[in-house]
Parts: sequence; structure tokens; C-alpha cells
Amino acid sequence: MKNILLTLSIVFIAGCMPSKPAKSSFDKFGVSFTCPAGWSITDEDNFDNAGYYLSCEKSGLNASGLLTISWTNDTIDLDEQIEIYKESFKIYKNANLEFMDITDEEFNGYSSRALKYKLIVLTVKQEGIIHSFYAGGKTFCILKQGALEDSEANKEGFKIIESGFFCK
Repeated sequence: MKNILLTLSIVFIAGCMPSKPAKSSFDKFGVSFTCPAGWSITDEDNFDNAGYYLSCEKSGLNASGLLTISWTNDTIDLDEQIEIYKESFKIYKNANLEFMDITDEEFNGYSSRALKYKLIVLTVKQEGIIHSFYAGGKTFCILKQGALEDSEANKEGFKIIESGFFCK
């Protein structure tokens, strides 16, 4: 199971592809949400029905909003899952990675364990948060990340995605 999580982590880090502005929805396997206009689902992977990964990115040449959702169809310790994601960030050499402490948070009403972080990618200061929680017999890991300079521009999109997130 750790191999699946590590694979999911590497896929989300490597999966930065350009996208076209369009409103899109996701509704599969009991999980649903809507990407707002200007955001789109850019990558999806079904891991032999053991888990799933997708990324939703803000469109545009200089856009920085990224939200990834991954889950396993199993129960995994939430802090352990966050630590696996944290380890995957080691590929960012010289990124001035700074991790805060894991805390209790909430993602659209789901109690979560969360890790906030900061890093620099290609001289652009970024910040993000990783939420890990249980819902619908699955263990979710949701990552939100964007450039500090785009935080206001990304705020509404993140809010729309999060407020529409639902798991049966």
C-alpha cells in the first residue's frame, strides 16, 4: 500500500501540464466536485481500483493554482500518509522547503490531519497544505498549492472546489 501512495505522490509532483480554461466536473467512484471556470482536470489515474489520483489546475501561462486528490480504498494512518507525501517532496532540491507541524484541520466538513508547507519553485515562492482524512471507506489525501503572489487569485477557485467536494 505504501508503494501506491508513493506512486500517487510522485505522479502529482510530476504532473504539471498546461490546461484549457473550462468548467469541468468529476463524479466517479462516489467522489464528486466541480472545477470552476478557468480550472480544469489535467490528469487522472485509476490504480487498478485500489486507489485513484487526479489533479485540477488553474489555466493560464502564469497560473499557479494546483489541487490534487488521491485516495486509497483502504484505511491508512493519516499522519503516516502525510509523511509519505512529505518524503516525496525530497525531489525538490534547493527549494527551501519548510514544513509546519501536522495539525487537526477540516476540509469541507471532513475532519482532517493537515500539513502546511512553503517552498520555492523556479524562484517563485509557493505555499500549500496537505489534508488527509477518511470518508466513504477511503483514505483521502488532498493537496492545495499555489504561488504566494497568486493567493488572492486562487482563493475563489480553491473555495469552489473544496465546498463542492463530496464523498458517498
